[in-house]
Amino acid sequence: MSEMPEAIIAQEFNSLPNQGDPQVYHSFQLYVKELCRIADFFRIIEKNIRLCITRHETPPSDGTVLMIVLNLQRVWKYTLELKANTECTLFQTLDLHPAGTAEILRSIMMPLSKTFEVKLHHISPASFKTLGVGQWLDDEIINYFVEKWCSKSQSTLGFNTWFMEMLCARVKIQNGVLTLEDSKTVQRWCYSAEKSQGLVKWDCVFIPINEFNTHWYLALINFVTKRIEIYDSLAVVYFANRRRPVESRKNTNLMLVLMWLSEVLGRIRGEEVQLMNDFATEWQCDPHVEVPFQPNCFDCGVHVLWHLQHVLQFGTVQNDCVSPRWKFSSDMIGKRLRLAQEILDDCSL
Repeated sequence: MSEMPEAIIAQEFNSLPNQGDPQVYHSFQLYVKELCRIADFFRIIEKNIRLCITRHETPPSDGTVLMIVLNLQRVWKYTLELKANTECTLFQTLDLHPAGTAEILRSIMMPLSKTFEVKLHHISPASFKTLGVGQWLDDEIINYFVEKWCSKSQSTLGFNTWFMEMLCARVKIQNGVLTLEDSKTVQRWCYSAEKSQGLVKWDCVFIPINEFNTHWYLALINFVTKRIEIYDSLAVVYFANRRRPVESRKNTNLMLVLMWLSEVLGRIRGEEVQLMNDFATEWQCDPHVEVPFQPNCFDCGVHVLWHLQHVLQFGTVQNDCVSPRWKFSSDMIGKRLRLAQEILDDCSL
């Protein structure tokens, strides 16, 4: 294999789609899928060669096999890099042209076939359509991505959208008091999330919060940095509360619940976390973290999911992120399209 990886890949398919092409989105999708196919193809060949080598008592000593394996690795890595660069180009194009992106999103929100319902039975067509233009995401969409992405993270445990609703209801019923029985309830929810996400150990806990079925925001508990943070993409909430005394801020009572929860989760992790009445604690609490703000009343759910993406990639939300793959945009329509496409790809549709 004397040719460079670029030459080998160039023989497989044409150059990057023309961004002036009306079908540019679908061209990009095909292009990326082809890159995935090629990467998988070379990876399989490499693994099979390695397997064959292990079954020979005396592998060839002339270096030919080793050179083949190394070249296959080069091609595989180059293909993955090309795929990543192609995706970033697509993501940037989607963000720069929101009107065109909205039209693409509307086109894939057309009446869905029965195949969709069969292949992804836990997301209804009605829920899928909440990813459409100007729609408020529902809990099925939030829960789908929280479980899927946290399962891949191996470090962040994600609770579903009903967890904090359940816990806050207990607080209200019991006049602000959480009991030993509530601790046991949290343990059951935690073990259930661990099982469904395949997590043995975790350092962060991601908690989406539904406020009266009109707004999404979230809480993050990080046991490595010893921080409890609440992310809310509504600018009015942030600016109205940052200057108030702590006891008068909107999320103060919620933060008290999160402090109690952190102690319970700490015990599950096998470590002592003492926050109540401990003024010398290393832990820090921020009930109103500054994050990129939504310019409308319906993108809060998309922001919550993008907060999760940042948590998984960077450990916290990066306000100054410039990567087309991860950065927030003033109009999150490109992110909606990417989320909808991910679900369709999961259905092989």
